Amino acid sequence: MPKVSETITGFVVPEAWDDQFCVCEVLIACDGERDIRVVNLDSHPILFDLVGKQASVTGVVRHSGSREEILVQRVKAH
Repeated sequence: MPKVSETITGFVVPEAWDDQFCVCEVLIACDGERDIRVVNLDSHPILFDLVGKQASVTGVVRHSGSREEILVQRVKAH
């Protein structure tokens, strides 16, 4: 079964920081307490600039244990 892209909308929020206190991982916080971790942030560095802002993110969502992750294909800022 091929993976299907979906578009999610939510706020870009930091999930982890490096030893210099710079954001190094983000997630998309959606309605209904759905938090989806971005796994290919290095391919979409614009997400760093969108921390604290709303965006629509298109990509393949997969489950990793009890977490959801998205392999981002496209980002649109609001």
